[in-house]
Amino acid sequence: MSVINLNEWRKKLAERSTSKFPSKPNGKSGKRGQTLTDSQLAHIEAWTEEMSDLISIYFVLDSSKKSPFTVKSKFARDCAEWIGFCASEGFITTKVDHQAWDNKWRITVSGNQLHRDLEDELSQLTKQ
Repeated sequence: MSVINLNEWRKKLAERSTSKFPSKPNGKSGKRGQTLTDSQLAHIEAWTEEMSDLISIYFVLDSSKKSPFTVKSKFARDCAEWIGFCASEGFITTKVDHQAWDNKWRITVSGNQLHRDLEDELSQLTKQ
């Protein structure tokens, strides 16, 4: 078993990166592949943000459906923005019945419907 001297290894690595014959891009323009326009990039960024929001909402609904979490849990602190949104829209609640409240977030009837709709939508996107 040989021991590699760290200084020698760094020196070899530096020599490789300053090669006399660096690789050059192929093609007449010197650029790789196609480039996106500003409007295409803006569209992709908007779509990505929308998908991120939908996945976050789905995650909160799914968690409250499968395993209701407490209002002071780490999950509740980490996802406070999305829990607040879902609660404000009536998708989750801590209400048990007309006069009783609990310390756990549970999914509502409208939350169940949205959960199913998001599940269908996300499964269609993953099939493409």
